[in-house]
Order: sequence, then structure tokens, then C-alpha cells
Amino acid sequence: APTELERLCTFPVILISHLPLAVRPCPMPPEVANGNHNGQDKAFFTAGMSVRYTCNAGFYLVGNAAVFCRASGNWSQPRPRCEAANCPVPQIQNGRIVALRSAYAHRDTVTFECDPGYAIRGHRQVQCQPNNTWEPPVPVCQQGKCRNRALKLPCSPKPPFLAL
Repeated sequence: APTELERLCTFPVILISHLPLAVRPCPMPPEVANGNHNGQDKAFFTAGMSVRYTCNAGFYLVGNAAVFCRASGNWSQPRPRCEAANCPVPQIQNGRIVALRSAYAHRDTVTFECDPGYAIRGHRQVQCQPNNTWEPPVPVCQQGKCRNRALKLPCSPKPPFLAL
């Protein structure tokens, strides 16, 4: 029979070896390419704890942002992933993009302006969405009419005008 000292020294080892599943820790959360999670500063994770993922600039999150440490000692599935966001360069006839770039990532905004004699129909500014589309939709430039309340002159002839 073990002595009392042997029982005291071995009791914690026996207890640890028979831990119920509910208190088994999870390993560090899985890494996600082109992203990070907010659990980097934690030393351990127990059942019920969660971490939240975010993606680096130019990438967007696909899936649930949060994963949870399960009682079985592993992380909930599926884990999120970060994918490159690349909206196509929007096209606008009779107008242009202010500060045109060759590529646009998620959350980038584009501002439009119309050529002289044309007016914007829709929103002047649009934003690249996670599904690689622009919201609100890209506007159009429609031929406009001058609206001068004092003189009510038509827009033709086109500029340059002669100043008197």
C-alpha cells in the first residue's frame, strides 16, 4: 500500500490523467493564410472559449469569423479562410474615375465624375464588396441640360463660351 506521502504526490498525476473531456484544453487556434485571430496573446484555451479571425488588407473573410474551443479539445469547423478581393475596374461611358487604379480590393471606394455636358445618374461613389461586385451599382453619365434659374440657357453651343 502506498504511504500517505506517495498518495499526496501521485494524486495530482492521477487526477490529470483522468480529466473529463469538458476541461481538456484546445491547442492554439489554427492559422489562416492572409489573416490573424485575436487569441495570439493567450497561453491556453478551454471549452467555450472563442477566437475571432480578421483578414489582412486586400483579403476578405469567407465563413464564420469566430471558432470555438469544443469540450473534446479541438476547434469548431469549418474554420474561416481569407480570399483575395479584386473587383473589376468599373467602366463608365462619358465619364471617368477620379484617381484611377489598376486593381481594387475589398472595401476600396471609387469616385466618378462625368464629362462636361453630362450628369451622373446614380451614386457618385461605390465600394468593392466581398463578392467582388460594386455597391451601390456603378452610375451612368447621361447627357444633361443646363439648369440656370436666372437665364435658362440651353447647353449648346458647347464650351468654350465667349465672355463679354
